[in-house]
Amino acid sequence: MSARADLLTGLVFGVLMLASAYVLKHAGVNPDLPMRVTMVLLGLYYVVSGNALPRRFTARAAQRPNSARIQAGQRFAGWTFVLAGLAFALAWIVLPKDVAEPLSVAFLVGGSLTVFVRTYRACARGNG
Repeated sequence: MSARADLLTGLVFGVLMLASAYVLKHAGVNPDLPMRVTMVLLGLYYVVSGNALPRRFTARAAQRPNSARIQAGQRFAGWTFVLAGLAFALAWIVLPKDVAEPLSVAFLVGGSLTVFVRTYRACARGNG
């Protein structure tokens, strides 16, 4: 995806989150529903972003001697963010709010830390 497509995707998800929260809040539905829908959309944004991540392999990165490792790292990060985003969204769909809040944060933080640790280790070995 290009920078323009990334920006458009972010704007679309942002508008969807704001609009759905506003409409659901004023529709007189369950008071938890606007937050739940917003959180599910946020999880889906992580899925879409993670899915696009491996496609960001630039021509400059392809010229490096360890380009296969760089691309493998991007695939790992993409899969990790896709799975973390799915777990995040699923938590908000099926779990009570008091359980979904800390657990969904743990999924995103855990996924991000996993990618960070793997990237750090690869760079420390001189592979990144």
